[in-house]
Amino acid sequence: MTLTPGDDLIETARQRTRDQFALLQKAHRDSIIVDTDDPADFNFMCSADHVLLPPADRRADPQSPKFDPEYSPDEDEEDAVSRLVRWFEGRPGYGALPAREPQPRGGLSRRFPLPPRTEPAPDGKDLLATLAEMDDDPELGPGFATPDHLMHICPKGSICPATEPAETAVIGLWPPQTGTLNAGAGVRVLVIDTGWYDPAADPHAIQPIPQNLPWDWLTNPDVVGDPEPDGIWDDEVTHELRPYAGHGTFVAGVVRSMAPQCEIRVLPLLIDRNAPGGGVFEQQLVDDLYDALGHEQLPDVINMSAGCPTRLNLPSRSFEDWRAELRSRDPVPDLVLVAAAGNNSSPWQFWPASFKWATGVGSLDHDGSVSSFSNWGDSADVFALGRNLVNAFPNGTYHCHETPDKRDERRFENWRARWSGTSFAAPLITGLIAAEISRQQPADRSAKRARDTVLAALPRMPSLRARKVAAVRAAQFPAQP
Repeated sequence: MTLTPGDDLIETARQRTRDQFALLQKAHRDSIIVDTDDPADFNFMCSADHVLLPPADRRADPQSPKFDPEYSPDEDEEDAVSRLVRWFEGRPGYGALPAREPQPRGGLSRRFPLPPRTEPAPDGKDLLATLAEMDDDPELGPGFATPDHLMHICPKGSICPATEPAETAVIGLWPPQTGTLNAGAGVRVLVIDTGWYDPAADPHAIQPIPQNLPWDWLTNPDVVGDPEPDGIWDDEVTHELRPYAGHGTFVAGVVRSMAPQCEIRVLPLLIDRNAPGGGVFEQQLVDDLYDALGHEQLPDVINMSAGCPTRLNLPSRSFEDWRAELRSRDPVPDLVLVAAAGNNSSPWQFWPASFKWATGVGSLDHDGSVSSFSNWGDSADVFALGRNLVNAFPNGTYHCHETPDKRDERRFENWRARWSGTSFAAPLITGLIAAEISRQQPADRSAKRARDTVLAALPRMPSLRARKVAAVRAAQFPAQP
């Protein structure tokens, strides 16, 4: 990029954030808000329409493993929804309560649509003004109601990684497959992302397509998944790729580069078909987790390249309740969640990576330094190479949507892309854990023990918070051809 007088690299990054937020608003039909006047300064994004409340008592929920048909709440006991309804009733400054929304699965957090304010807050931020009033009321207090945050992976925006995808002349898989060819055999990995792309099943794919798939490390029939909800094309005739299409396929390819024989199922992150290319609300994502864990065989490892900071820096309510529900079924579930630490260049919490029960992954550059975009601190338990990885990507034309590359045309012609972000550092760790599980005796396999073994074997590096964390140094991978 050529700088002209008045240009500033920091302002360029800030404009990129505004560009990403504009994409999100368009995707979600303006139903999201940020907590600042300028989107470039935001701390979190959330739904403009509803909040999340503490879960109902599971003893009264017939769908819960803790259901007790003889349970009868005390007369003075009041669930969160009833408390908030009573709080609003007769309160000046508010209109009538909207109709109740369908509730999340699993008997956990309650979704509560807020009534309109008679004097709207600036810029459509009614929800934040109402939450501030709840915080100041001793009957409710801070954290009683929380926003339904938008999960994303980016410097400050959508589900995007730290960069938009770029062309590469590299042919073949890079980083190369490591370890033995049967690494990961018999291990089930769930990739929660944008979805799976199979060009052989796409009537609009650019021809010719190499035999089966154009990626030999993903041709194993044990790599499956649901397609991206809105497809990968903005224009099927010109083969214009929509923003961040192929992200889930790229991530699956990175996992397979470390564990060539693991079973992978790619679950689409985007629930709403009307919101392509954007993030997903935390409650929708957790609903998807219920679907994934409802199958007969649970995964050994879940890879999640999504997350978010939150209001008041409180833990994500949806994930907190999901974990509680999972433990109500099994007090010590042998399931490992690997989550991207986020690309906010920040030490602030990024959920779910910041949970103690999750393994958060930050990004390293090739020289072993922490990537400029990567989060650090509580969200990063381990660092791995996340700068300029090369892996599976659809052929087609891509026009950049973000500053400083907005309207730049990129042509993908060899079924590969170069991409950066903690989105891609995380699946390297997922693959290492899957490979370690496969080395254990079948009757004595433990995903958690494999995770601990992998992290204990990695070299240590001091983080910017003065604690030492494990790191897969870039030097452990062969140099780029």
